[in-house]
Amino acid sequence: EKIVLYVGRLNKSKGIDLLVRAYADILKKLANVRLVIVGPDDGFKSKLINLIEKLNIKDKVLFTGFVSQPEKIEIFIDSDVFVTPKFSGFPLTFLEALVCGIPIITTNTGDKLDWIDNKVGYVVDYTEDDLKKAILGILNDKELKKKSAEGGRYLIKTQFNWEKIINKIEEQYLQSIS
Repeated sequence: EKIVLYVGRLNKSKGIDLLVRAYADILKKLANVRLVIVGPDDGFKSKLINLIEKLNIKDKVLFTGFVSQPEKIEIFIDSDVFVTPKFSGFPLTFLEALVCGIPIITTNTGDKLDWIDNKVGYVVDYTEDDLKKAILGILNDKELKKKSAEGGRYLIKTQFNWEKIINKIEEQYLQSIS
């Protein structure tokens, strides 16, 4: 099976319901795909379960709840695409996906990270159809997945290592005091 992965709090603000609806459409085209939802309930799990039951996809969705860091990394490694429909700030899960060579899909709703789109995955409009197309694009194209994985590893080495992060923090600090 191919795995579509979400990692994070189960909260309405994350757009997981959009992912579930897009995933239900994906199952009409690809039967060998499982949606894995990793993370603690933050008041939204029961609504997601109701939606999943309504869409009749209960047997294709796995909720893990909270997992340890080593378990989370294993899940990332086993996955084919990492999807976070909405986010704010800079999710560490994005870096975890990059380290594990997993393409990232998110939407243009919320904060913007310009290093994702067409480099290590996609940033799409906040619609079921666009999310579905992006996920299917990665699941159906091994070369695209490989290109995203290589791009992710390159970013980790060149932009998201401790030396670069510290230098950026120092630059911002010096700008703020001058």
